[in-house]
Amino acid sequence: MKRIRSGIFDRSLAEDKLLENFINSGMGAYQTYFVYNSFSSEAPTKKLISYLKGEGKRVFLPRVEGKEMVAVLDTGDFFLSDYGIEEPRGEEYAGEIDLCILPMLAVDGQGNRLGYGGGYYDRFLSRRRCVKIAYGYDCQVVKLVPSEETDIAADGILTEERFVIIKETKR
Repeated sequence: MKRIRSGIFDRSLAEDKLLENFINSGMGAYQTYFVYNSFSSEAPTKKLISYLKGEGKRVFLPRVEGKEMVAVLDTGDFFLSDYGIEEPRGEEYAGEIDLCILPMLAVDGQGNRLGYGGGYYDRFLSRRRCVKIAYGYDCQVVKLVPSEETDIAADGILTEERFVIIKETKR
């Protein structure tokens, strides 16, 4: 899946389409967002984060602390993690988050996500009540992703080609 995802050549165009689909989806109506800080060949989130902040939304980014992941307000102050990801400096945010934008290697029609195997997002989401959107490229939507009892499924899928609601959720 990493190799397939790396085959996306025009990332800027794909990022523009992702943002356009996000805006058209109605997902911009919330006030607080948790968005992964993209790196490598992940679907880029920089324009999404910039758009949300420009709309006056509160955007939180992940920071890994040991085996856990915490939400930190995006103030633009970052450090490079051991994984090579820019992570935010600042205090952990324990309040409510309306919508979580989730990275993935793959996702299926039931919202089962294939991640990197660390379980960080599953542990984080098990402590939160939020709308969960798998965010990536259309080529990452597959027929079946194996899942376990501890895996937290996405409520929707947003790609450069489509927005699919899997499970209606209310915040």
